[in-house]
Amino acid sequence: MNQTQILKKIKNLIFYNENFEISLILFIFLLIGTIGDIIISEILFDPKSWWAQFLADFGEVPGYICIYLAILLFTLNNKYNKLWQKLKFLLSSIFLYFVTKDIIISIFILDQTFLLDLFLLLVSIFITTLLTLFLSSQSISSEFSHITLRMAIIFPLFLVQTLKLLWGRVRFRELTTDHSNFTLWFYPQGINGNLSFPSGHVAMAWMVFPIIVLINPKKRKLRFLAKIFVLIWIFLISMSRIVLGAHYLSDVVVSSLIGTQIFHYLTYKSSKKSQGISLQ
Repeated sequence: MNQTQILKKIKNLIFYNENFEISLILFIFLLIGTIGDIIISEILFDPKSWWAQFLADFGEVPGYICIYLAILLFTLNNKYNKLWQKLKFLLSSIFLYFVTKDIIISIFILDQTFLLDLFLLLVSIFITTLLTLFLSSQSISSEFSHITLRMAIIFPLFLVQTLKLLWGRVRFRELTTDHSNFTLWFYPQGINGNLSFPSGHVAMAWMVFPIIVLINPKKRKLRFLAKIFVLIWIFLISMSRIVLGAHYLSDVVVSSLIGTQIFHYLTYKSSKKSQGISLQ
């Protein structure tokens, strides 16, 4: 690959990006956060905020549901041998079981028991069976499942957890009174037990974004409205993390920047693949 081809690829990755405006806005907010993380957190901090606490408890659920649907669609779109299909069906059911278990126990403040686990597992299998029967009769592109699963593995599962561990940035609510243990977002502290940077909740909020690929690109208004709705959701999750002192502005912005770039790369790669054009 010569220099001209490399420059052309870089140009395509940047200017083909339909989320370029989002990235630009995020970079501006990152600059603001770099300068005023402490001030912004002090203004917004409210550990008793009911809506922020609600989103802290349940804000990741939509992202998990999207991952669950992606696993299910991946199972339906890939016709392997029956044993492999049954294993993937079981994986979908188990994934849903863990999501519903956290929700039920959090809402009703229940103790974990064998009967409760068994009941939730059976409910998860039942729901997965119904969805499998319904989705198998629908014509749904495999693009959603491929993008969502790859994004889930790369972003919240690997990148965010690795950065959290290695960066060691202390959360705002855990700062000393004189803020002497505060560090800027671009200055890693190493493994020390602090997990502020970047935001995992925001990463899971971005897992809802691939829903947009399910909408026909020709339906621009619907696609635009869906994007606005998802971006509002991501904004609310981001604000809730700052309000509770769990993250700084820069934490949530960097998480969003990573999310939008990974989503763009995966959709760009998918579109080129569908056109029969290799990225290599």
